[in-house]
Amino acid sequence: MRLEREFTVRRPAEEVFDYLADVTNEAKWNHWAKWVRKVGDGPVGQGSVFRGSYQGFGELDQDLSEFDRPHRVTYHSAPKGMKDANMTFELSPAEGGTRVRIVGAVEPAGLMKLMEPLMPLRMKPHFAELEKGITRELS
Repeated sequence: MRLEREFTVRRPAEEVFDYLADVTNEAKWNHWAKWVRKVGDGPVGQGSVFRGSYQGFGELDQDLSEFDRPHRVTYHSAPKGMKDANMTFELSPAEGGTRVRIVGAVEPAGLMKLMEPLMPLRMKPHFAELEKGITRELS
């Protein structure tokens, strides 16, 4: 399953990228994230790992599988019931700020494959909430 959502925030791309790449901020803009912490030392970058607790998924690790500042960052994880999950943020200049394109892609496993046709019913409203949260935090 793949979903996309696009919106504009009134901040430069570098600021938007740095905010989104630091996954510890996710609990501020994603109401499904209860808490998120960075695993290990060093700066945030390609391969950085973050552990968090998420509504409906429990605790899971996410790594930054793509890190192209200030254009593109991808959170990669394998939540229960999924073979693979990615949330990519593509950033581009827009009048008065930065256009943010969120691309979510999941590959269900096992019994979750049966639920795949219904997933957009839950995920489309969630992506709208992500837009609201990111926009609020970067205003």
